[in-house]
Amino acid sequence: MVLDALALAISLFAIYASFALNVKRLRDRNKAPWWIVVTFLPLVGPLFALIELGMLDGTPGPNQYGPDPKGRGQKPGGGDDVHKDEDKDTAVFEG
Repeated sequence: MVLDALALAISLFAIYASFALNVKRLRDRNKAPWWIVVTFLPLVGPLFALIELGMLDGTPGPNQYGPDPKGRGQKPGGGDDVHKDEDKDTAVFEG
């Protein structure tokens, strides 16, 4: 009984985490989060998830959901929010 409840809790957490990561990946591809519905379609869903979420690179540069996590399309040095501290050999994030 206790193991069943623990298994259910772990499963629900895994489903939530998978859903959240797929939505984040869709935003990285500059697609609306509702595209996650396509992944529930038989045959088409797993193929969509494999290609769109697994193989294709994200949108280069910033998109409507935020900046590029790889830093492509930004000014050299990391963009507007990062500046080089002249006294130290480190970058400082502001914001």
